[in-house]
Amino acid sequence: MKYNYDIENLKNCMETYLRSKGINPHRQFACPVCGGGHHNTCVTYYDDSKEIHCFRCGWHGDVIDLIGAEYGIGDTGEKLRKAAEVLGFAAPHHPPKNVDKCRTVSTDVEKGDKCRTVSTDVETFLPLTEDAKTYLRSRNLLWPEAGFRSTADGKSIVIPYPKSNYYVTRTIEGKTYRYPKDRPRELFGRPYLYVEAHTPVFVVEGQMDALSILFMGHAAVALGGCGGTVLLDAIREQPTKRMLILCPDNDDPGRKAFADLQTKLDDAGIPAITCHLWENSKDANELFCTDPDQFEANLRETAENAAAILERQNLEEDAEYRKTSVQGQMAEFCAAIRGNSRQPAISTGIPPLDKTLGGGLFPGLYILGAVSSLGKTTFLLQMAEYIAACGRDVMIFSLEMSRMELIAKGVSRETYLLADELEYGKGDALSAREILQYDLCSEHRKTLFEAALPRFESHCRHLFICEGDGRFSVDDMRDALYLHRRKTGRYPVVILDYLQILTPRDVNATDKQNTDRAVTDLKQLSRSLDVPVLAISSINRAGYRNAMELNAFKESGSIEYGADVLMGLEFRGVGEKDFDLEAAKRNFPRKINLRILKNRSGESGALIPLEYYAKFNFFRAG
Repeated sequence: MKYNYDIENLKNCMETYLRSKGINPHRQFACPVCGGGHHNTCVTYYDDSKEIHCFRCGWHGDVIDLIGAEYGIGDTGEKLRKAAEVLGFAAPHHPPKNVDKCRTVSTDVEKGDKCRTVSTDVETFLPLTEDAKTYLRSRNLLWPEAGFRSTADGKSIVIPYPKSNYYVTRTIEGKTYRYPKDRPRELFGRPYLYVEAHTPVFVVEGQMDALSILFMGHAAVALGGCGGTVLLDAIREQPTKRMLILCPDNDDPGRKAFADLQTKLDDAGIPAITCHLWENSKDANELFCTDPDQFEANLRETAENAAAILERQNLEEDAEYRKTSVQGQMAEFCAAIRGNSRQPAISTGIPPLDKTLGGGLFPGLYILGAVSSLGKTTFLLQMAEYIAACGRDVMIFSLEMSRMELIAKGVSRETYLLADELEYGKGDALSAREILQYDLCSEHRKTLFEAALPRFESHCRHLFICEGDGRFSVDDMRDALYLHRRKTGRYPVVILDYLQILTPRDVNATDKQNTDRAVTDLKQLSRSLDVPVLAISSINRAGYRNAMELNAFKESGSIEYGADVLMGLEFRGVGEKDFDLEAAKRNFPRKINLRILKNRSGESGALIPLEYYAKFNFFRAG
């Protein structure tokens, strides 16, 4: 059987179809045709044409083309048939088969420019019988533009839905409505929700009521009963900007159901008002029949009032939006500056670095890179302990080293600093490995260890270490920080060791894509929590023989642009002609430079000389 589908109505289903596949069409997404762009999101949806375009394979088309491509169908007619089937638009079929098929009705209601075309496909139904015409004449609705038909038995009229192949039948005797089987209910007049946003739409219960309002030149939709599910579903699928005027029948069930619908629309932020317009009549069509002049006056006055309300709301929304301009934000900016609401700089414990950074650490993303054996972890651990000793919470996310190893490093540093005070030799200080093998230490050195413990412990009341368990993401970090805030009342300074072994958001993405996303997420984390976030990054092999540069960072594109401050530790003299890497490693202390490669709010290119006592996990300026 050949069906005359409403192609435009099918094409309008692209957004609904994409959402049914779990795709948000208002963001770029992977191509459903070529399968490419799974990570690059290479497809864009164009709302005006209801089409999508893949920038990877070049495929372009509407929902009919898309369904045809997905099912491997090339024939135009077969694509249309399959799309109608998938989208739930299969044409109805009613016996008897020997009746003439009606033509598609497509006319314009000549009742003012607010009404739109009433167009539908209804198969196998007959022209109106005389009984049907008499009934419609009694309802003041015998106008050809509505496209009414009669069922084969002549006992019911067929009410087509505007711009849809959906319909409902209503018995001439009595009041029995029948809807197509195995098809979801539709909203009568749904297209009216999406034209001329400055004019309101009347929402009524019955199709006859909506047709009465349409005849008067106003937009209207009918729920097909007093429940609002079909309206809410339609608006969820495609939001409307039009003011809705809810007009229940004059009975308790209708008023109660429309009050519930009003609440749901209010909760969804959809502009709507409820009006009781039918005077002493039961519904819209009854008033239309008994007093058409009053009916028209009620509609006109209500529509004008609703338009004024919507205009006022739009003006208020416009004023609220203008507050987001820079001018609108100036009062908040000035109050923050004058009230000194931001935290002061947080000292790193290394005076030359504090000076270069404009006083210390501020909220932002700091990334530190270095070759192996230059003490990246040790450097930030020492900084963390200093900040914690000053009373500021610090949380270290250690994805490589255990909590025990990090604590051993801290205690090792304290043994080195205490050695002189307690008249020990510097050689009596303990390395982290020796601390972890405590039983093998001499009694003399154990005494130094026991003296260092309480001092280290007193520094670390505000230091927290969160060990990675093999899978740790930025979302996990955020959850831990939210928990810290709930327990302590503030967010800590954040340290991540290290960037490249964070759990990737997409295991199938490239390293660069995952690093880009991680840097973006960390930047957002710093901004939303208003804290410094310091992350260690690996560098490429070029950094082992040359002075640190921006391109030394692995996958450096996003790191370079995303970081507020980019720092690199390097051996002093690296890149010079006679530099010997192995000899530099053997020095005690190792002569190190901290190079400031990027500083968004201060001096870039600065070199800060440091001495690194690797065995005892200690840095100092020099």
